[in-house]
Amino acid sequence: LYFRTLMYRIVNIIRNGIKPVFVLDGAAPDIKSTVLEKRQKQLGHSGSSSTERQKFTTCSKKCIELIEALGLPYIVNSGEAEQMCAWLNSSGKVDGCISDDGDCFLYGAKTVYRNYDQTKKDSTIERYRLETIEDKLDLARRDLIVYALLSGCDYNEAGVQGVGQKKTLSFIQTLKSTDNDVLTRLVYFIFKY
Repeated sequence: LYFRTLMYRIVNIIRNGIKPVFVLDGAAPDIKSTVLEKRQKQLGHSGSSSTERQKFTTCSKKCIELIEALGLPYIVNSGEAEQMCAWLNSSGKVDGCISDDGDCFLYGAKTVYRNYDQTKKDSTIERYRLETIEDKLDLARRDLIVYALLSGCDYNEAGVQGVGQKKTLSFIQTLKSTDNDVLTRLVYFIFKY
């Protein structure tokens, strides 16, 4: 099923005049293992994480074979794919990243396309630009990093206990009124206490 889905997506992307560059995950950092195991359980996978990783590796190899057969470029990153996607985007090598993972902005992406849906007659996708987030929410990349750390992200899923999204946003806005670099201020606070 994943193979057929990938093929349809590739055809649809190319049909729309997009020249894709595929980026695949390498080894996940150890700090993310708890989150990955939890996701496997939510998906109904009861096997060990090493078994699931083997399945993922097999799936990735088959996807690479398809991508190679179509003559399309791809990169297997040494770590998170979003990190490489963001670098490719921020350095101007690609116009944007197609990913449902918000970490792309934390890694420095300028444009992220999410919620790609080709089930309807016309495919749809949502575009998010860091510039728009900065203008409308007054949140720069470093502010988004603080937001993710406090309210929850792949590396700290629960975030800070008792601090949700609204409190985090309010905290960031309060700090920004006295200091533009909220991330530096947060790091200073953590290491001071």
